[in-house]
Amino acid sequence: PEGHAMAHPEEAEAEAVMRACVLAIQVGCPLFITSLSSSTVSDIVQKRKGKGCVVAGEVTSASLACDGSNYWNKCWQHAAGFVCSPPLREGEMDELVDAAADGSIDVVSSHHAAYNTQQK
Repeated sequence: PEGHAMAHPEEAEAEAVMRACVLAIQVGCPLFITSLSSSTVSDIVQKRKGKGCVVAGEVTSASLACDGSNYWNKCWQHAAGFVCSPPLREGEMDELVDAAADGSIDVVSSHHAAYNTQQK
């Protein structure tokens, strides 16, 4: 499970969000970004809104309630229970909650997809 978090760095997410915002402005279309998982990305969305980009951001309830520290739990079943995409980020939960509360993030959703231990 920890490999999932290491293979999906926050920097890659931030770069992808920035690129999507730039392309949306260039072609003049609104943009909906799903599964924001870091304060860096929510800051990008908020700044782009301020520059006239029609962009909405969504965060999952898992990102608001959990952080990525469980990926390193010694019990594989426990750690695997927290795997989601993008991965949960350590130390980002409070900032994402604040962004959702102040309106920087527009939507909270679940993206629920149940898998049992055998399927993981």
